[in-house]
Formats: sequence, structure tokens, C-alpha cells
Amino acid sequence: MSDASTQPAQAAAHDAHGNSPAAWTGVAIIAAASVVAGLAVVFGAWILFAIAAVAGPIIGGIVWKLLLDNERKQGHPAAQ
Repeated sequence: MSDASTQPAQAAAHDAHGNSPAAWTGVAIIAAASVVAGLAVVFGAWILFAIAAVAGPIIGGIVWKLLLDNERKQGHPAAQ
């Protein structure tokens, strides 16, 4: 069971969790790639599906990491 004195400190540490532009940009890229992959399945464009399913998460992850590193250098509270 957690100590009541540590709860406010833990809550403050997680207030900005996921609220950085890097997180939102990475998720938006991955979500867009998922939509493209889904539409590719509906229309039978299997090559497009494969590209979107593989490249989308990779590109989203790279962009997320690059932006997060940049936010850490600038001192963004959500990137700490």
C-alpha cells in the first residue's frame, strides 16, 4: 500500500504525462497510417496496406523520438 505522503509528489510527476507536442504528433502519424492501412484493405490495395502498416509506426516512432529529444533540450515540462 502506498504512503499518503508520496501520493501528491507522484501525482505532480505525472500531471503532464502524454501532453507534449511530440506525443500528439507521433500518435497522429500512427493513427493516420492505421486509417490508410484500413482503407487499403477495404479497397484491396495490399501493397499500400503493407507500406502503411510497416512504415507508419516506424515513421511515427522516429518523429516522436526526435521531437521528444528536442523538447527535453528546450525544457518542456511534459518531456522530463
